[in-house]
Parts: sequence; structure tokens; C-alpha cells
Amino acid sequence: MKKRLLLIFVTILSIGLLAGCSNPKKDYKNFVNSEEIKVVTTISLLADMLKNIGGNKVVVHQLMKPGVDPHSYIPTKLDIDYLLSADVIIFSGIHLEAQTSEALRKVADRESIVIEAAEILVQKHQNNNEDGVMLISWTGEEHEGHDHGNLMYDPHFWFDVNYWIIVTRYVTDELSRLFPEHKNYFELRYQSYLTRLNALNTYLDTRVNEVPIEKRILFTAHDAFGYFGQRHGFKVNAVLGISTEDEASTKDIENLVNLAIEDNVEVIFIESSVPQKTIDAIIESARIKGHTIRIGGELFSDSLGNPDGKGSTYIDMLKDNMDTIVDAILNKK
Repeated sequence: MKKRLLLIFVTILSIGLLAGCSNPKKDYKNFVNSEEIKVVTTISLLADMLKNIGGNKVVVHQLMKPGVDPHSYIPTKLDIDYLLSADVIIFSGIHLEAQTSEALRKVADRESIVIEAAEILVQKHQNNNEDGVMLISWTGEEHEGHDHGNLMYDPHFWFDVNYWIIVTRYVTDELSRLFPEHKNYFELRYQSYLTRLNALNTYLDTRVNEVPIEKRILFTAHDAFGYFGQRHGFKVNAVLGISTEDEASTKDIENLVNLAIEDNVEVIFIESSVPQKTIDAIIESARIKGHTIRIGGELFSDSLGNPDGKGSTYIDMLKDNMDTIVDAILNKK
């Protein structure tokens, strides 16, 4: 009897401890009461950037957890509270956070400091491709907040490290302008991060060079890897469009299968923030046509991995993706 009571007590205590590990209200209170610069980002990639630049001068909260699809994410009431409590809000932009734009606009109307990270790329692209910035066009409806005619741009700029460096420089400059007392600190951390980003570029180029040009073909779930293809010489095909809000039709699947057969592609990749059912449909459709396609692995697209797992930082995420792609194409697994 005593053993049974002890077991029950231990079980209840364990549940209590687990619940204590995740307390949204307590986390929010700690954020509000923090003496550091309070920064809210939308996606995990930007949160990682801010931690690298801001160090111990900032406290960062990201709205979207690892694996969450930013294209369809709708802010919660707690998200709005975080936005209203922030000193600085940084979102990616170029229509990535489509469902979050209304909340961001309302916060901006309250004269909060809101930074659209990718806006610097739009400016450079439209300024005769300054610094080599060539955004990938995405023709569609005029999107909220930014009318670039009827032309939108692929928002997944982070797959070109050079573009990530430009955005990181821009965010660093903005933080330095807003908080000049920490300018030297931010600059030193930027330079340290830049060294690691340049090393990342070298690593990615080395791995890509293992793949013959004729084999540089990438088939994925949704069209998030355009800048990866542009930077590293890959032909990229995807069943879904740039936004995961799109839905794949039977014709979309059939067209992709026909391309795979034509180019003799045997590998397709799933994505961390996109359901696998579409990929399964492609594999089955190819099988019916007598062509074998296998899953080469999972890629990170719109989100980093879990903090204690693969792809938990921007640098690790790009390395993991490249290793997965190269090893699968060369059948090293």
C-alpha cells in the first residue's frame, strides 16, 4: 500500500514538474519584466539571428515555434500581448507571414518599432540589383502592406547565405540606430557572426561541388528552395507553390512525376513544415508509371529544428539541408 501511494505521489510530482517546464503566462511575465531590450520575431530563423547579434543585451521571443508553417500561421491572443509589449518587432516580410500581417499592421499603428527584415533586399533588387540581389518574382495578387505592382517576390531569401548576410547587416544597423549605447557591442557580435557565415558559404560550396552539374536537380514539397537553386546551380521543382497555402491538384502531381521521369530523378525530399501526404502521392503516381522515386530525407524550409535537435540554428540548418541533399543525390546513405 505504501509503495502504491509513493508511486502515485511520484507520478503527480513528475506531472507537476513537467507542467512547470512550460508556463506561457510565466514566460510572458518574465519577458515583460526583463530589463534587456525586448525583441519579438515571427519566425525561428530571425530569432536565431537576433540572439547572435543581440547577445545579452536582448531578450528574444519568437511567435512561431519550430516546425510551424509561417504562411498559414494565425496569431493568438498571447502573441498579440507579446507584440504590444515588445520594444522592437522584427518580421521577415515579402508576404511570408501572410496571416500575421493584420496583427503586425495594428501594432505598427500604435507607433511601435516594427522592422521588415527583407525590405532591404527589395530595395536593393529594385535599385538595379545592388550588391547582386536578384529576387525571384512571384506573380500574384497585390499583397497586404506592400504593393510592388502586381509583382511579389519569393520570401525564402535565407537559402542564399549572401542575402542572409545583407539582412543581418541591415538588422544590426537598425538596432545600433535605435540603441546607440550598444552600437559597439552589436557590431562586434555581427563581425563574429559574419565570420561564421562566410565559413558556412565555403562549406556549402565545397559540398555542392561534389554533385555533377547534370545531377543538380531538386524535387521538393513546396517551392521554398528557389534561392538555393539560384545560388548553387540547382534546377528546382516543387509540387506546391511558393506559399504552402496553395493546394496540389492531381494535374500538379502528374506534371511533377513526368518531369522526374524526363530528368531521371530518383529522389524527392519532404519538408519539416509541410505534410508528407503530397510526397506520398507523387511516389505512388511514379510507381504506377514504372518509375521509382524514393524519399531522400527531410529538409528544413520555413523553420529551424527543435532547440535540442538537428537544424536548431541557421548555420546548422543550412549545413544539414546541404548534407541531406548531396548525400541523397549521390546515394551515400
